[in-house]
Amino acid sequence: MRSPIHLSLSVVVLLLVPALALPDIVVLRDGTRLEGRVEPVVGSDERIAFISSSGRIELPMARVAEIIEEDDATDWTRIGRQHLRARNYTSALRMFQQAVEADPDHEEAREGLEEARSIIEQQQEERSRQMREQISRELEQIPEMIEEQRFDRAEEVLDRILASGATEDQQASAQRLMRDLYLAWGFSRYDRLDYRTAEEKYLRVLEMDPDNQEARDRLLRIWRNDPEKKPEVLEAYMTKLEEDPANLENNRVAGELLYEAERYEEAIEPLRRVHGVPRFAGRGYDRMLRTSYRELIGQLTERRQWERAIERYEELLQLFPSEDTGPLVALRYERDKAQLGEEDWDGRALLAQQLREEGLTRMANREIELVLRYDSENEIALSVLREEAESELARADRAYRRGEFLIARDIAQRFREEHTRFDELLEEAEELYQRADIEARRQAAETRERAREIAERGMQYYTEALRHLDRLHDERRRATFGISERQQAITLARRAVDHYQTALRLDPSLGPMSGMDLNSRLRDAQNLLNALTDRPGTIPGRRTITRGPIR
Repeated sequence: MRSPIHLSLSVVVLLLVPALALPDIVVLRDGTRLEGRVEPVVGSDERIAFISSSGRIELPMARVAEIIEEDDATDWTRIGRQHLRARNYTSALRMFQQAVEADPDHEEAREGLEEARSIIEQQQEERSRQMREQISRELEQIPEMIEEQRFDRAEEVLDRILASGATEDQQASAQRLMRDLYLAWGFSRYDRLDYRTAEEKYLRVLEMDPDNQEARDRLLRIWRNDPEKKPEVLEAYMTKLEEDPANLENNRVAGELLYEAERYEEAIEPLRRVHGVPRFAGRGYDRMLRTSYRELIGQLTERRQWERAIERYEELLQLFPSEDTGPLVALRYERDKAQLGEEDWDGRALLAQQLREEGLTRMANREIELVLRYDSENEIALSVLREEAESELARADRAYRRGEFLIARDIAQRFREEHTRFDELLEEAEELYQRADIEARRQAAETRERAREIAERGMQYYTEALRHLDRLHDERRRATFGISERQQAITLARRAVDHYQTALRLDPSLGPMSGMDLNSRLRDAQNLLNALTDRPGTIPGRRTITRGPIR
């Protein structure tokens, strides 16, 4: 340390060299000794600035008794020690750094620098340890927050952890928990039909874990209801099928989406895989499969791809044996017809004959008529047509023999209109028609007569029921015959109702607009029966009897 300098000399130095470092120990006139660093006050010769660990103060020169000059390294080291004693370790480190910069060989400055660094590192390590422990405790609480659906709070905690000085393992755990949080959050919003928020959470999951299948599946469910997203969803499920063709759920969804997109041929295979699976029964997938086959077969038919259409229809019949086989016969006919020459009328007639044998008589008849239009004497076509005519006539005759005269008459009438090529068969049909008409008229007359007889018997029952009702009203006989009279009236009224109903079924003309007016009679009898059977303690009043001859 340099020797003391007289105060007047110090003042002269201060005035002559203001930019230089000034002495660093200040002794005040009251004997107080200040250790730090002295700097000039700009624009003032009457004051000095004194810097120590307590900060910067300005002192009037009148209070200063002596200023002792020291080198910069010692100044900064002394201030650094002051900061160490005050536990201002960061400030101490800065002071020691300035001291070492002023004199790299200053031993005390270097020791102070290492001491300050060591203390700061220990403090930082302790803070890091406490932070890691706090983060671990918070990470342990996240699953409980997710379970309790405190999603906002869990997200806030995880965001803070990810932005903090967590370890790599803690960062990885926080990332996994954030993924689980968004997945559970998405599930919760999806269950509440808040699809927009659910979609947002699932997308966050996929940002963090692009291969997360749960989030992807749920997201695809949401997008299935969005027309703009459906193509993307379909392609995703097609990719799933390529990776796992046997997955039933993927086949179900892909088949449904392909069906909705009217890509019927592609829809068939996935829909076939879910066909017959019990858990998918009754959910419309069999209907989609049938429709896909039918639409595809229709498209193939329009393109005249008969073989492929036949193959697909045979598949349809294997899956659904109750399906109509008629279209398959027609497809085979069209295929075989396409292989014939343009004027091979015998071949066309033979194919029509096969149609008839398969039960497609209307189609067969149209084809026969077409053949005869271009080849009126074609023997095969005429033979087929005659066979059909003879079959119809035989059917009419069988109906006649069974006593079904109305049916026989109708068949014979149609025969006279449709089969005009064969005169001798027309004569038989005419004769059969006349006989069936006579019998049908006779049968109808007998039925009407039987209906009238039944109706008149019903009237008798109704009249008898009213007589017993009259006796029920006779107070003198009520005590003795009350119960039996009521029962008799009920029985007879019920018989009247039964007879009226049967008569009307046999001959509805006996209802309104007839002399008998059987509908009104039935209504009276039913009302009487209802009154007698509804409230046993009540006796209905006398009913007016509708009488009159049956015309």
